[in-house]
Amino acid sequence: MIEERAIVTRVENGQVFVQALNMGNCKPCAEGRGCGGGLLGRLARHRKYAIEVNTQVRDLQSGDAVVVGIAGDALLRASALVYLLPLVGMIGLGAFARLTLQAGDALVAAFAVAGLAAGLVVVRWKSLSIDATRFRPMVLRRDRFGADSCPRLNQE
Repeated sequence: MIEERAIVTRVENGQVFVQALNMGNCKPCAEGRGCGGGLLGRLARHRKYAIEVNTQVRDLQSGDAVVVGIAGDALLRASALVYLLPLVGMIGLGAFARLTLQAGDALVAAFAVAGLAAGLVVVRWKSLSIDATRFRPMVLRRDRFGADSCPRLNQE
């Protein structure tokens, strides 16, 4: 199980949305009293997204610090689908053009791009047909350190 600290951003109709508690939104770091992650977060100016999570933890409210997790095998399968399938399509069609058709570089590149596009289309089609809830992170427990503590300084 891969775990990450997060903050509950909102609870709507039993659905819980969280945002990762990284060094950029760590209160002590943002105030200059922590490890300096707040400065890095401001320099990088990353967009912050709230994602929906599954939970069995009761009475969560906006601002609660929690620990979310996702199964390692689910992350590995999703990564293989998203990254490996288009890559295999690209290399496969490029190799097909070179070895079977004896094509030149321009045609091999065109076949490789077509293979990449085909792989992305298959990923999109497959992602619509699978149950995405098994890939959704889950709130495992409340964070015992809370949102005001620095996650880097308080590693378990």
